[in-house]
Amino acid sequence: MNQPINDGGPAFPVVFQHDEATSECYGISIRDYFAAAALQGNLIEQTVSNDEVAKYAYSLADAMLKAQAAFDEYSHDRSIEEIQKKLTDANQHITELEGRLRALWDKLEGERKHYHEHINQLELAGNAMYDFINPPSPSMRTTRMDNLLQGWDDAKIGKEAKP
Repeated sequence: MNQPINDGGPAFPVVFQHDEATSECYGISIRDYFAAAALQGNLIEQTVSNDEVAKYAYSLADAMLKAQAAFDEYSHDRSIEEIQKKLTDANQHITELEGRLRALWDKLEGERKHYHEHINQLELAGNAMYDFINPPSPSMRTTRMDNLLQGWDDAKIGKEAKP
């Protein structure tokens, strides 16, 4: 059984649309177009039969289609290589960003611990001041003392101290 001939598809496909109907017109194949182009040079000085010229023109067209397919495959492989390189570059960039983010996180974690330690020290100092300001007897308290003590109580439970 004969294998179908690769004609390369339509040389100049055109799609027409009128109202809502669409029709396609393919015209000649790329193989026919290449063969016609090959004939132009051979018709100037013909020393062989027309059948030989036609066979030669189509053999040139087939060779051109084969070369075109090889180039398309090469271009495709090259595109894949370029995509792989871009992907590798992107992965390296991501790794670099992850490293920077990790370093920043570690720095912020260290600062958080540092400030948490200061907050604990301030809380201890505040408790000591609270004990110092708070007199043993409520009758010895002043309004200012009550306000300071209330402010400290509010701050410790996360409420905003009122002036």
